[in-house]
Amino acid sequence: MKLVEPSQQVQGCGEGCELPKVSFDLQCFNLQVLNLEEGSRALKTAMEVFMAERMEGSSGMKNVGQKLIDIWEAICCQKPLSIRRIKLTGGIPSFLGNVTSMEEFSAADNPMGGRIPDTLGRLKNLIHFGCGGCNLYGTIPHSIYNLSLLNGFSLGGNQLIGSLPSTIGETLPLLYVLQLSHNNLTGPIPPSISNCSMLTYLELQGNNFKGKLTIDFANLRDIIFAIFSKNNLYGHGEADELKFIDSLKNCSKLQKLELAYCNLQGTLPRSIGNLSSQLSYLSFEENKLHGNLPSSIGNLVGLTTLVLAYNQFTGNIPSTIGMLQNLQDVGLNNNQLSGPIPDTIGNLSMVIKLVISNNNLEGHIPSSLGKCRSLSLLALGNNKLSGNLPKQILQLPSLSIVLELSLNNLSGSLPEEIGNLHSLNYLILNDNSFSGNIPNTLGGCTSLVFLSLKRNFFQGMIPLSLRSLRGVITLDLSHNNLSGQIPQFLEQFMVETLDLSYNDFEGEVPMLGVFANTSAFSVSGNNRLCGGLVELGLPKCKKTKKHKKKKFPLFIAIGILIASMVLFAILCFIWHKKKSKGQPSQSSRNSGEMTSSGDVYSFGILLLEVMTGKNPTCGMFNEGLSIHKFVNTALPDHVTDIIDDDLLNYHQDDANVTKNTGAKTKKLEECLASILKIGVSCSMDSYTQRMNIETVVNELQHVRDAIQNI
Repeated sequence: MKLVEPSQQVQGCGEGCELPKVSFDLQCFNLQVLNLEEGSRALKTAMEVFMAERMEGSSGMKNVGQKLIDIWEAICCQKPLSIRRIKLTGGIPSFLGNVTSMEEFSAADNPMGGRIPDTLGRLKNLIHFGCGGCNLYGTIPHSIYNLSLLNGFSLGGNQLIGSLPSTIGETLPLLYVLQLSHNNLTGPIPPSISNCSMLTYLELQGNNFKGKLTIDFANLRDIIFAIFSKNNLYGHGEADELKFIDSLKNCSKLQKLELAYCNLQGTLPRSIGNLSSQLSYLSFEENKLHGNLPSSIGNLVGLTTLVLAYNQFTGNIPSTIGMLQNLQDVGLNNNQLSGPIPDTIGNLSMVIKLVISNNNLEGHIPSSLGKCRSLSLLALGNNKLSGNLPKQILQLPSLSIVLELSLNNLSGSLPEEIGNLHSLNYLILNDNSFSGNIPNTLGGCTSLVFLSLKRNFFQGMIPLSLRSLRGVITLDLSHNNLSGQIPQFLEQFMVETLDLSYNDFEGEVPMLGVFANTSAFSVSGNNRLCGGLVELGLPKCKKTKKHKKKKFPLFIAIGILIASMVLFAILCFIWHKKKSKGQPSQSSRNSGEMTSSGDVYSFGILLLEVMTGKNPTCGMFNEGLSIHKFVNTALPDHVTDIIDDDLLNYHQDDANVTKNTGAKTKKLEECLASILKIGVSCSMDSYTQRMNIETVVNELQHVRDAIQNI
């Protein structure tokens, strides 16, 4: 739809006037000769008929029809003209300048295009002019600046060029809204804006204004928003370059002060602490500010957002930051801050994002951060922090977006509490000095999409529990001391990048999933690997000797069960003997004397050892991981991942495999799982939770019968 000036009067335009069926151009009036009252009535009637007969049920078109009526009433009846978001095209018609009684023209968010007509300068009664987001271009006509009654002037989000007249504050003294953001305006910001004593919203961001900001805010006591970001408001490093901050001290209603990306120089004055207690948003991001952060910043108790990133600030983070208990977003990253992170930072109980990365901070990560119960993003990377990772931080259920501690000197083992971060998406701990095994509990971080542990001193095997991290897209464990085989469960991951390079892995490289694409994974620097894709250039794996036509080891399984039955016969005898003498006292249980439940525990451990081929005292079982947990974690879907290789010789040497082999294999795996479950149940830490002897015997008999029927 577009507004057009009529070229001629439509004859007989009255009660029965028909609108065009396709076009929505306003062609039913002539401003010079048409009776306005009659025309208004005719347009209303026509639009009602049009909507009822032709557009019934279309709420969108009904809205357009109503807007056409609004346009007519604005022109004919001196009502405000508000036509926001109706896809109006064709530019602002110059004939609107003839409607000298118009008080409001609001056409924001329409793809109108074109220039602002100079004729609008005739609208001497205009109070509000709003055409933000209308694709307007060219300069703002000087005639607009003569509309002395104007108090709302909003032209943001266009392509306007030129500069503001130096007298704008004198010719438009009644302005309370000046929104010219996101255009291509140039020149200095006129200091005469100081004369607009009723100004509340001053938004000039996203232009090319140049020169020092010299507005005296002392007269702008009602200012609420003062936004100047993304301009070039630099001087020549004069001491008074930030003097305008001093004049803001009486602006008691100020809520937002934003001067990011302005090339400002100098130091942040102590008077920053004199700003309004209502100030909730303060940003000087990406300037050239230097010196210490003034401790007076702790006076700004209303702040919810503090962004001072990408400057050249030095010195310590003032402890007074802990007084800003309403803070939700803190950005102090990419400066040259030094010293420790103050313990008072734990007072920021409402903080959601805390980013202090890329500085020179030293000392330990304060455990007081564990009191920040709303924290979802913590980034402290690329500093000089040392010591252990505080467990208190890992007990924050709110930590769901990022935990980024890379490029520090953190040491010690990774706490088991890491598994509490069930909702965390990004865990970035690379380039530290963490050591020990990767904790089994890391598998509890089931929401991870990015995990980087590279360039540490982790050792041992990749925990089987990590198979639960199925949402990981990037997994980097490179440059550690990890050993053992590459887990086959990684084949099932939908990772886009997998880096296992420069560890001590051994055995065959998987070939499915991510391992089928050499550009998606790296295993270089592991000298004991074999197999995998030919492109890897690894030696072929040595085939283990197979006995001809040796099926899945039924006889081995039966032998294990027979031995088990013998052991349990002995246990039954011991149990019945002790039962006849009465139950042992609580003190005897605690003193470690032999009991039937103790015998059951020993048998359970023995059974797990036989089935997995792993010694319960080997090096992989530490940091809270036991053979019991190792097996229990694998049940029930990953039994074949942990069973001793000697028990998993499924295939025959020749190709004569029967049609029932698949079904038999599945049944045998179910039997293996049943045996492992018995071992797990027998080796529970609490003797009251262990399977009793009679139940164990019965369960083993069921497994034996199942194997015999395969």
